[in-house]
Amino acid sequence: MVASGLMHTVFARSTASNIGWTTNGFQYELGFVSLGLGAAGITATFLDRSAWLVLSIAVTTFLVGAAGLHVKEILVARNFALGNTWILIYDFGLPMSLLGLLAVGAGSG
Repeated sequence: MVASGLMHTVFARSTASNIGWTTNGFQYELGFVSLGLGAAGITATFLDRSAWLVLSIAVTTFLVGAAGLHVKEILVARNFALGNTWILIYDFGLPMSLLGLLAVGAGSG
């Protein structure tokens, strides 16, 4: 999430171009949300499992919602830019990884 935050703030123009967007204020808001979630993830490593559960809910909601918007862009606007298509691996992959890790952690005691 920290990397996504940096890409949408520090490298905003090139990231927007890669997605098929035009840089705007909302992109920076996306970057700041990503930085916040990344900071929460780093903090969660020092806390108990409940921190991971709460963080996973927020990250999963954010990324699956973003994936829906990317799919809509593909279907409606025919936006097949690499940044709009390949990001789906991350948008679905990270939530699935978090859910898997939470399931394994729940079984370990």
